[in-house]
This record gives sequence, C-alpha cells and structure tokens, in this order.
Amino acid sequence: MSQPQGISGAFLRAPVRLPRMPIPLWLAAIAMAAAAALLPGLWSLAGLAAVVACVLMVLRPEIAIYLLTLSVPLGSSVIDEREANSFSVTPTEAIFALLVLGWGLRAMARRRLVVPFTPMTLPLLAVIGVVAMSGFHATNLALTLKETLKWLELIMVYFFIVAEMRTRRRALAIVLMLLTGATIEALLGTGQFVLGIGPEFFAIGRFMRAYGTFDQPNPYAGYLGMLIPLAVGLLLSRPSPKVRNYAIVALAAAATGVIVSLSRGAWVGIGIGFSLMMLFWGRRTRVLLSIGVIASAPLGALAFMNLLPPVITTRVAIAFDYFRFVDITQVQLTSDNWAVIERMAHWEAALGMIAAHPWFGVGAGNYPVVYKWYAVQGWPLSLGHAHNFYLNMAAETGIPGGFIYICFVLTALISTMVWLVRSGNLQKVATHTSLRLGHRAKSTNSVAAMDAGIDRSSVLFWRGILLGVLGALVASSLHNLFDNLFVHGMNVQLGMILALGQLAADALFGSRSRVSPTDKKALPNHGTIDEAEAS
Repeated sequence: MSQPQGISGAFLRAPVRLPRMPIPLWLAAIAMAAAAALLPGLWSLAGLAAVVACVLMVLRPEIAIYLLTLSVPLGSSVIDEREANSFSVTPTEAIFALLVLGWGLRAMARRRLVVPFTPMTLPLLAVIGVVAMSGFHATNLALTLKETLKWLELIMVYFFIVAEMRTRRRALAIVLMLLTGATIEALLGTGQFVLGIGPEFFAIGRFMRAYGTFDQPNPYAGYLGMLIPLAVGLLLSRPSPKVRNYAIVALAAAATGVIVSLSRGAWVGIGIGFSLMMLFWGRRTRVLLSIGVIASAPLGALAFMNLLPPVITTRVAIAFDYFRFVDITQVQLTSDNWAVIERMAHWEAALGMIAAHPWFGVGAGNYPVVYKWYAVQGWPLSLGHAHNFYLNMAAETGIPGGFIYICFVLTALISTMVWLVRSGNLQKVATHTSLRLGHRAKSTNSVAAMDAGIDRSSVLFWRGILLGVLGALVASSLHNLFDNLFVHGMNVQLGMILALGQLAADALFGSRSRVSPTDKKALPNHGTIDEAEAS
C-alpha cells in the first residue's frame, strides 16, 4: 500500500504530541472542557477565562495558592458578617475547592499523599476537633459547620504549602503575592481616607477611617498588620534590588494604610511585634531597641506628670481602658469612649456564655445567635463576635476549647522564636564558612562554598522569613485581644504565614526529624546546613 502523499500525508505521519499528564488530571481537564461546552453562560470572555483558570489550578494547585493571596483581601463576601445566618460563598471558597481537587488528583496520580507532621499538626487538629465537636451543643449547626470549614481551609493550605511548595523560589513568590494584595488594599484604604469615602460614623473631621474591602477599619488594619512584618523581614534578608524596591513600596503603602485606619489594636500589635523582631534579629537591632526604650523614658515621665497635650493623654487613657473591666451600665457614653464600652459589653456577654456553658460552649459561630440571652442592658445588638477572639473561642467551644486555642498560639510563637535563635547561630557559622571558603575559591577557582552546602544568602533569606512570621503572629495574636481577625478569609492567610515559618525551619534545619516515617521516602533529601558544615 502506497504512503500518503502531499500535505495530508505529512499531517498523518506527524506524531500527535500531547502533554504528559496522569489519567486523573486528564479526566478533570476533559470534564471542565465539557462543562464549558455545555453551559451557555460560560461562552464569554470572562467565562472562558474562569474555565482556563480552573483547569490550571487543578493541573497546578500551586496556582491556587497564589490566587488565594489575592482573594483574601479582594474576595468580598456578599453577606454581612454581623448577620452570619448562613454560608457566604466567596472566591476564596471556590479557589480552595479547586486546590483540594488538584491536590487530590495529584495524590492519586502519584499513588501517595504526603501529609507533613510538624509542631503545628497536633494543635491544629485539636482546634478543629473542638470546633467541630461544639456543634453538638449549637443552636445553629450551619454556623458551626461554617467555622469548621474556616479551620479546615487553614489546615489544608498549611499542609499543601509545607508538602508541595518547599523551594525558596516558591516561598518568595508567596511572600511577593501577599505583599501585592497588601499594596492594593492599602492604596484603596488610603484613597478612602483622603477622599472621605465611607459611612458617616467612620468620619474623622474631613477625613474617613480607612476600611478597604473589609467594611470595618479594624480587620482591615489587622490584615495589613500581618503582612507589614513580612515586608520588613524580606528587606532584612538583603534581597535583589528589584525585590527590595518592591518590598519598600509595599511596606510604605501598608504602613500608611494602618495609620489612616486609626486602629489602636493594630498599632499595639504591630508595635510589640516590631519590638520582638528587633530583640530576636541581631545585636544591632537589640541595641536600637534599648535606645528606643531609654529614649521613651522622658515621654513616660511627662505623661506621669500630666505635662503632655490633652489630645494625646486622652487617646492613651482610652487605650488603657481596653485592659480593665468597669460597670458599663454606670458609664457616661461619649464619642471618645463608645468603641471601648461597646467592646466591653460584648466581653461581658461572652463571660456570661462561659459561665452558663463552661465545658462545651454555645457552639462555634453561635455567639451572635445566643447573644440576646446574655446581652448587657443597653446593648441589645450583636456585632457578630465578642471583639476578643480568645473570649469568643471560650464562649463558643467552652473553656477547654479556649485553652486549646491558646496552646495553638503559644506553639506557633515559641516554635518560631526557637527557630530564630537557632538560625542566628547558623548564620554566624555560614558567614564564617563562606568567608573562609571564599578565600580558598580565589586561589582554586572552585565553588567550594556551594559544594559544602553553605549558602549565606539562603540562610539570611530564611531567617528574614522567620522574622516576618514572628512579627505577623505577634501582631495578629495581640490584635485578637480587641477584635476577631478570623474573618474575610484571613484564616487562609494565617495558614500561609504558618507554612512559611515551617518551610524556613525545614530549609535551615532539615525536615526528616518532623516527617512521619511512612512519608520520608516521598520527600526530597534536603540536607541541612548543619550537616553540610559537619561533613
């Protein structure tokens, strides 16, 4: 039989080259293509772009992580948080679902699922356990399921990043995407402040408290407050000029956004977070911290002698009111103390719930449902939460649940501090070794430093990440004393920050000591710098 001739023959002889993908991924891609073909609503530019994005996220779940960094600030909920009577579907939930689908299909293709065992594994599982179990005592079970889903999102994002995004390049990409979202949000909030855009009760003279897409200034400032330390840590790691300039712009924008939000809770959290960052980074920053403390002594003396301007002393005095309980039914309400007294009313309601349900709480997410039964006289309307996340957890999940959450926070903080101290010693070794091997390389024309595994820039990068994680955790943990930052998808952002800290620890100290024995073969062999130096 003669061979086909001409163009058609050449076409028939050409091999069909398709991307090499596992069968489950091909099935998922075909299913999405079929949906695009059968659903008329998708035949538009936006619809086709959404389908392409969905396919890419399923084939490469890492893309979903990058998109989640933007969906947290920009994916506004269509349901008011204060109503909280049903589920609110946002782009964050949709992207998260695609992340789980893509990770599951990847695990099927590999025939294994790597779930890292880290210092945060047991605390995270314990928290989601008490949140889910509180549903047996909930008035509204749907709200408990909603809160459980928030913690499930946090855990899954944390596990995926630690297991699948272990390289320095991907960690840097996550940080830069987080800073991109912060820059956009900060510019929006600054515009609201300058142009006076917003509800009247946010007005400060001719200006307006910044609130961004969060509808409230405090969660807006809390979101930015979690990312400002990451920008500072990235700058201290001495990145490339482009990355440095980008981080400077993001830091300036985010700091401006926090200032114009006038959120005292965010200011307290960021300020103490920066103090701890200076304490743990190095000798020079500790000296600067000491100088700052000494320099503030005269200011404290002036305040003690009532010699400061009244506008300053009034704001400071109101800020200290957050740390004491008063009989709010006997307080004369003014525009200055309204926010403080309103929070205290919700704190007292939470304490009433704890007293009535000390062991199992009223059910996760059910604070606004049962608030009317514990409301303080004169404060009948619920704001949706206790304005203190620690009290809120104890009220909704019981005293054991509040204790488990505190253990979760302390585990994250202490682990990060320990890693920072250890990495400081490691940086000294890397610096000394790189200098010694650098002199040797000049005469031998070799790359001995790289062969030995001593990369001072990598140590500095991961130390900067750890420093930023510490500042973010401190800022959010303290801000949660005055508000609830588990809104608007910020639970996902917290999962990313925790994962970045674990990635830094793995890169600096190795991962085999904290991975379950059955999963060690599935992970690449990341030798630690300590091991390289010993060899």
